[in-house]
Amino acid sequence: MTALHFKALLLITALLAFATPANAGKFDATAYLDFKQATATAISPDGKQIAFTVNVFDPGTDLQQSELWIVPAAGGFPRLLGNGESARWCPGLGLVSLSRTKDQLQLQVSDGASVSRPMLQAIKNVSDFACSPDGRELAVVGSRTAPTEGEAPAANSLFLADVETGNLRELVSGISVADPEWSPTGARIAASVDGDIELIGVDGKRTTLVKRPGRDLAPHWSPDGSQIVFATQGGKALGTIGLQLVPAAGGEPRPIAGNFTTWLRGQPPRWVQWTGRRTLLFTGLARMRTHVYAVDLDKPAVASDLTPGDRVFSGCSWSSASRHYACVTSSLLTPPDVVLRGFGSQSERQLTRLNPALDLNGQETIREVQWRSSDGTGVTGLLAIPAHSSGALPLVALNVGSHGTYDHSFTTRVSADDTWFPYINHHLLVAQGYAVLMPNPRGSWGYGEAFQNVVAGDPAVGPFSDIESGVDEMVKEGIADPNRLAIVATGTYDAYRVVYGLTRTSRYRAAVLTIPIVDVVSAFALAPDAFSTRYFGGSPLAEPAKFDAINPIRNAAAIRTPTLIYRVAIPPYDAQADLLAAALKTNKVAVESKPVPGRFIDPPRRSDTKDAIATGLDWLNTYLKSK
Repeated sequence: MTALHFKALLLITALLAFATPANAGKFDATAYLDFKQATATAISPDGKQIAFTVNVFDPGTDLQQSELWIVPAAGGFPRLLGNGESARWCPGLGLVSLSRTKDQLQLQVSDGASVSRPMLQAIKNVSDFACSPDGRELAVVGSRTAPTEGEAPAANSLFLADVETGNLRELVSGISVADPEWSPTGARIAASVDGDIELIGVDGKRTTLVKRPGRDLAPHWSPDGSQIVFATQGGKALGTIGLQLVPAAGGEPRPIAGNFTTWLRGQPPRWVQWTGRRTLLFTGLARMRTHVYAVDLDKPAVASDLTPGDRVFSGCSWSSASRHYACVTSSLLTPPDVVLRGFGSQSERQLTRLNPALDLNGQETIREVQWRSSDGTGVTGLLAIPAHSSGALPLVALNVGSHGTYDHSFTTRVSADDTWFPYINHHLLVAQGYAVLMPNPRGSWGYGEAFQNVVAGDPAVGPFSDIESGVDEMVKEGIADPNRLAIVATGTYDAYRVVYGLTRTSRYRAAVLTIPIVDVVSAFALAPDAFSTRYFGGSPLAEPAKFDAINPIRNAAAIRTPTLIYRVAIPPYDAQADLLAAALKTNKVAVESKPVPGRFIDPPRRSDTKDAIATGLDWLNTYLKSK
């Protein structure tokens, strides 16, 4: 294929990608699979171009892919550069990004006008990278060998890679390293090493800058190299993650704008950006809204909201030359798109329309709701119902994530799970005629440190009471039919919480669970890194009797709710799913265990996802549609 033919193919692909789908306006399984989710931006240093990534289900490969696009800052039709993620511009190199093959990521580079080509292929399993100020070297977190099928990835190292020769030098090895960033002079690299902040010279000399309990993540140098801002739990084993500032020469960190959850996992689309020697931009979460804030370090406790309102902003990038920043933004009924905003003028230009036919305003209403839990704790969530509905509806209590943290984005998950859009989601359920309650129980992020930490030692009783009280309130208000209730959970902690709840109540006519945890003792023993002793208030393995009251296996005989289980093919969760299925069969309760192929880190298949959606909706419709 000639270069001309290839460019023509990319243009045709781009035109098709933004064409109106046949199912315009209706959010069903096809709409979910056709949904284009912008995830992150990378504005060029001169501010004239914005690269952005979009998650799509590719019918050609049957896989979910991350596509790499570019659009002029002045506006115009976006161009597809191929597949790619975690893109950033590097001086003298162009647009460097990561290409994915199954769960393996490797580096690639583009000039911004043509398809990306591989680079530094000797580094496998790349998780992060940073460009030196002159573009001649990259700091890369990865490994020299790729794991074989079914094998756990090798421990990552921090490599110094010469772009021209491909020569590698290992600076840090055998421990957890993340978030590298070069100093302005190019002499040192700041990184998070085993949860602490280190400065690593290009000669390999390592200096610990911040070492204390809790996590310290994602260091960012000031333009003059004198200070470093980083994400941190502030020296606490438990706590929200905010921002602190520390002199690069060493010293005591001090907090910045402490009223926000500014980081959850230390990964994009969380964003911090120096805009001058004494000014910062960052994205922060407060009460279901992630916004862009500015802070003057002469007044570090005061942050100005640059994006007020109900929209959620993420995946941002900054151009010093143009004094503009690009972000992905969405709202509860408006799908995500890329916008360009002026720092001083607050002007905004929308650069994409990725889902032009997806308009749910006439089909769905969604709003915040508040209620009191049984112990008086105030709880907030979202309620979605079909537009123009009346009377009591069948209701699904939807639970996603460790504690909740639904937000005002289109997927309701941006502030907590970045780009994850669960396949059993509120838009699909509302289209089926259900009311959907999305609670943020105690422990949810964005409501302050006390609310987040109150679950320490109470992973089940309090949070499930918050959920139950929300359902009670919906019944009391006449929104939910008390005889047609269902509960859905799609992750480890939330599915554990729901399984615990099902041992305490039979009010739900159906349940749908992914990754259910039935025996916390065996789960903790076989996957200790997946569960926190701080969260459980101790070790279920060391003190099993202490957890009898909240260990579902001890009361599994009480479960009477027909349950669909999505059985993931990864230990120990497959055994946990089998344990729940066996308990329900013993109880003579309807149960279906549906295998879900692959592992969490594999890109999902379009065909499998479509089948999973159909199975989940069929299960709920069977038990909720009849009175």
